[in-house]
Amino acid sequence: MKIFLGPTRPANIPAEADLRPPAQQGDIAAAALEGPDTLILIDGLFHQSLAPWHKEILFAIEQGCRVIGAGSLGALRAVECARYGAEPVGIIAGWYAEESCTDDADVALAHACAEDGYRPLSIPLVNLRATAEAHIDEAGHILATARAIYYPERTWQRLRRDLGDVVDILQARYIDQKALDAAAAIDHARHVMSPKSHDTPRHIHTAHLNGLLTNDLPVGDGKRLHHCVNPADRDATTDLLLLEQFANHLGIVATPAHIHAASTRIWHRLGITTPEAAEAWMSTHKWTDAQWFRHAQLEALRQSLRDWHNATGANMDTVSLTLNHQLLTPHAI
Repeated sequence: MKIFLGPTRPANIPAEADLRPPAQQGDIAAAALEGPDTLILIDGLFHQSLAPWHKEILFAIEQGCRVIGAGSLGALRAVECARYGAEPVGIIAGWYAEESCTDDADVALAHACAEDGYRPLSIPLVNLRATAEAHIDEAGHILATARAIYYPERTWQRLRRDLGDVVDILQARYIDQKALDAAAAIDHARHVMSPKSHDTPRHIHTAHLNGLLTNDLPVGDGKRLHHCVNPADRDATTDLLLLEQFANHLGIVATPAHIHAASTRIWHRLGITTPEAAEAWMSTHKWTDAQWFRHAQLEALRQSLRDWHNATGANMDTVSLTLNHQLLTPHAI
């Protein structure tokens, strides 16, 4: 069980759980590539970093992972991907599912960095809603006023300035609904079976997802794959992605046989001829099977494009490719 947590702190974190920082783009996909597991998404980054992507969740489900979301960004993503097998849990997820919550900012809050334990620095609107609806007769005015405050500035001090003495009641009887929902998600993972029937997502492996898998996965020390690539290699990767789009436009695909042949050619260029040597190379360079497949797939596409060019234009004069054409008519004599 891998749990993505930051400022939200449920009371029932299992001792055996693999706790991970708030998820950002690439983290869910990276966890899925580690093998089938239960992924509980609670907290995620979205302001200072790119947020976890929906396609990552679909990719994780395709890889055999169970994905549960609650409390914060996890509630949003699980509701958005519920039809494909993600499992939203808790009151906050229910609010988004019934559309009484529609704004991403309702779960947003400012928090400290990892060294300070992701200490909350502002009050999330969903917690205010849970508290106000439980203890205040006229909660609508409170929520409207709080929603008008930019989420990092929504502190007790600012709320007291805008709402007055009613904040004393809110603060004294504060309900941390995020933490309660996160605890419910952990209980759900441990005691509720995963649903078996859901829609099968299509078109998961787009160029964008493949680009993420080859460029934006974490490699440690806060770095991503693209941080470890020199500019020349990055340009070469961009060229390959452009070639892929060109191949898609022409209807050229790399078959499994083409990809296998390309993989074999690459290993031979590296001087590797045994499975044991290949595994050692993969381990040394920290490559996953998915990354190698993507590398071989792009190489196969490049060779398919060469074959297309040789078959259709090798013996012809080079002409520029445009989206226009001319109708040639004989000149009048």
